[in-house]
Amino acid sequence: MHSYSATYYFSDSSQPYRAKLYLEKNRWRILVEDASLSFRKEIFWPVEQIVPKSVISEKSIFCFGSFPFQTIEVDGADFSKALLAFYPKADLVDQKFSWISSASTKSFLALALVFVLIVVGAYLFLLPKMANYIAGKTPISYEVKLGETLKENLLDEYTVSSDFSNALNDFASEIDFKSQYNIHFNGVEHSTINAFALPGGEIVIFDAIVQKMTHYEQLAALMAHEVAHVEERHSLKGLFRNIAGYAFVSFLVGDVNAILSVLAENAQSLHNLSFSRKLEESADAYGYEVLNQNRISTQGFIDLFKMLKEESEHTLDLSFLSTHPLPDERIERAHSYTEQQANFSHSEHLEEKFLYIQSLLKKSSDYEAD
Repeated sequence: MHSYSATYYFSDSSQPYRAKLYLEKNRWRILVEDASLSFRKEIFWPVEQIVPKSVISEKSIFCFGSFPFQTIEVDGADFSKALLAFYPKADLVDQKFSWISSASTKSFLALALVFVLIVVGAYLFLLPKMANYIAGKTPISYEVKLGETLKENLLDEYTVSSDFSNALNDFASEIDFKSQYNIHFNGVEHSTINAFALPGGEIVIFDAIVQKMTHYEQLAALMAHEVAHVEERHSLKGLFRNIAGYAFVSFLVGDVNAILSVLAENAQSLHNLSFSRKLEESADAYGYEVLNQNRISTQGFIDLFKMLKEESEHTLDLSFLSTHPLPDERIERAHSYTEQQANFSHSEHLEEKFLYIQSLLKKSSDYEAD
C-alpha cells in the first residue's frame, strides 16, 4: 500500500496535524495525530471529490469538502507520479505539466537557468543582428522621413540658430562628402561639447565644440566623421537596436504601452546614442577618405582629437566623448594616416568660411554676456 507523510488541516482550524496518507482504490485514507500522540483520527476522502490546489516538485496541496475546506499538504517529489499511476483517470495532476512536478528542484532550476540563458542570448546576439538587417533593408526615403520626425521632436529642447546653421551648410558646400544623402547641418546654441547624426542626413553640431576649434580642418574632420555615421547608417542601426531591446523587454513583461512609446522616447535619447569602437573606427576611416579626396589635411582629425582629450580633463560635460569613445588607438591611427597623406593643400574658401563661423559665434556669445 502506498503511504506518504503529510500535514493535515481541519476545516475549522489553522492548526497543522501530522498525518499519514494511504492511497486506496477509490479513496484516500488519512491517519491524523497531534505531536503528543494524544489525538488520533482516521479520515476518508473519496477521490472524485478531491480538488488539487497546488502540485509542485517538493510539496503538493489538496482540498476536500465545502468551504471552509479540509486541506492536506503532501511531501515528496514523486507523489505526482504516484497519483498518475494510481489514479490515471482522475484530475489530480495536470499531465501537460506533470514533468514539472516530478522533476527535482535541481532539475527545475537547471531548466530555468537554460531558459534565462536563451532569453539573454537572444537579447544580446539575435536582436542586434535582426536590427542591423532591418536597418539595411529600410528604404532611404523612409529613413529620411524618420530622421525629419526625430529632428522635430529632439530639437524642441534646444535653441537652433538659423545663422549658425546656414554658415555650417555654406562651409559644408565646399566639401564633397561622397554621400547618397542630402546632408543638412543644424547649428545649436548650447554649452555642451557635442555633435551627433540622425538617420537620413540630419546632423546636429553644438556651438561649444566649434568655439574650441582653431582651424577649419578640425571642423571638416568633425563633419566628415558625422556624415560617415549617416552614410553607414550607424544612427539608424543604433536606433533600431534600442527599439528592439525596449520592445523585447516590454513584450516579456507584457507592457504594451511601453512598446508604443518607444519611438518617442528614443527621439530624446538619440543625442546620447553610443557607438562602439568598431563603428568609430569605421567612421574615422570614411572621414579620412573624404578629407583626402577633398585635399584637406587629415591633421584636422589629430587636432580635433587632441582638443577633445584636453577638454575632457577640464570638464565633466563632454557628451561627445561619452557617445564617441576616444581611445589612444584612434589618435595613433590618425597620426599614421596623416603621415601617409601627400595630396592636400590649404583652402582659402574654407578658411574664410570657418573664420566667419567663429566670428558669428563670438558675436553671439558677446551678446549673451551683455
